[in-house]
Amino acid sequence: MGKIYYNKISEQLEKSICNNELSEEKLTQIYDSLKVEIKKKKQPVLFIVIFLTVIWILLGIVPAIVESVDTGLLQIIIVGGLIFIGLLSVFAWYISAGKVTLKWNKLIKEYYPSERDKLKL
Repeated sequence: MGKIYYNKISEQLEKSICNNELSEEKLTQIYDSLKVEIKKKKQPVLFIVIFLTVIWILLGIVPAIVESVDTGLLQIIIVGGLIFIGLLSVFAWYISAGKVTLKWNKLIKEYYPSERDKLKL
């Protein structure tokens, strides 16, 4: 069975944040690095979601044009597929960028409240 790899904040970084050991400059450097990494991770997820959505809609439109499928059933299949794609995209976002984003924002809010607005991912 395959493993699912996801991004996370290292224990050492988390410990440093919790102990207020990082300067504002260091936090800004880490923030900038995380921001770039998250942006890189989100782009393929967005592409895949858009691609799947377009394909799913096209697969739904073609039988409607040919009139070989009951339109009520077709609507249920299209909506069900789009809901599935939506849920899949939320899961993909979470494992690629969301977990790091949520953890970072929580740590900054709790241990560096004065920097919260500046360093929010």
